Amino acid sequence: MTRKLAVLVPVFNGGDRLKETVESCANAGLSGRDYAIFVLDNGSSDGAPQRLPGSDRAGAPIEVVRNAENLGRIGNWNRAVEIATEQGFPHACFLFVGDLWLRGTILPRILNEMHRLGAVLAHTPLMLMREDGKHLRISRSLTLGTAQAVVSSRSLIEESVSRGSFPLVPLQSSVFQTGEGPRLSFDSSNPSNTDNAGVLRYLTARGGSVLVVGQPFFAWRQSPTRFHSQMDPVEEFERTLDMAFELSAEFSICLRHGDLVAAAFARYVRVWARDLRVLTKMIRVARQRGMRPGGLRLLTLLTRRVIQGRALADVRDLP
Repeated sequence: MTRKLAVLVPVFNGGDRLKETVESCANAGLSGRDYAIFVLDNGSSDGAPQRLPGSDRAGAPIEVVRNAENLGRIGNWNRAVEIATEQGFPHACFLFVGDLWLRGTILPRILNEMHRLGAVLAHTPLMLMREDGKHLRISRSLTLGTAQAVVSSRSLIEESVSRGSFPLVPLQSSVFQTGEGPRLSFDSSNPSNTDNAGVLRYLTARGGSVLVVGQPFFAWRQSPTRFHSQMDPVEEFERTLDMAFELSAEFSICLRHGDLVAAAFARYVRVWARDLRVLTKMIRVARQRGMRPGGLRLLTLLTRRVIQGRALADVRDLP
């Protein structure tokens, strides 16, 4: 029997939330014959992976793969993709400890549509969830006028890099085509943006179409212990710009650096609108990275408007 989907759960000392995360897979409406769960134990000392059952409530097998040594966060992701590929799964997706699959039937539909279209990737929004498990709202990185759309890999790559928006993350919100062909992989030398760069390089190498769906299938848990929650926001902003400039050269994408800085800055304003210290440092970075004076003045005005609780204007057409 060939299962359609490998669910990849990297873990290092996940505690009780590992079981909660794995158990949520049975909620997604998939038959237990359609998927298998692989728990990539990166040297945990809490015993949580060993306490998992051999299958979930839907009957899908749960296999714990313990690394001989700790491969690091990114190395464990790459090992997970290797396992899905080696075992012949046509599709794979990540599910990180603490996050949950939602109840519904959207995931079976996604797999069927990917098979029908030959799509190399399917991307969905996510449900934001508080640390206590309460759902907050749906967060969309791509806006659709319809329930789903099919776009080319190249157009999505160009839009992502030129805007500095990188909408195809987090990894958990996408289903990837595996099997023959270029493999999804991640660079451990750039841990803050390796998911963004890895997905874009995967799309460049694979080509083909991307299925974008307007309904989420997983909930992302807010937590101060998450990797990006512990990063300095200004450093993350700078690394995002570095990656956009690097990828624009790698993929031969023409862009105006000042416009890219403005678009990336606008995204960060939404998150850090009420932290004047952070915003001041980001404006300084934007100036150093080539923001033209007129655009910088407009961004400063937009920042003030956000701080006052007003809507942020679209900055795509900054002068």
